[in-house]
Amino acid sequence: MPPVDTARYIGAGVRVLLEDGRVLDGTLTVIDPFGNLLLNDVWETSADKLNPSLTHRRDIGLVSVPRATVRQVGVTPATYAQIHPPSA
Repeated sequence: MPPVDTARYIGAGVRVLLEDGRVLDGTLTVIDPFGNLLLNDVWETSADKLNPSLTHRRDIGLVSVPRATVRQVGVTPATYAQIHPPSA
């Protein structure tokens, strides 16, 4: 698999799954030289600790996400198609 050109994703809406199960939805603002992410306009979704069938969602704004806490990063199909248009 070729390396990902991360600069193309700056400004894109992303979903970040963290190691502890929380999900962050926001706009990718910066990836520092160590792979840490800075997200803006972030909404956090997490499971209720007492009743895992319930979820909590809160607006947390600007967030720095340490690389070691990231399990997965994804974009919507529409965002991916915009960044990587199909070849003619």
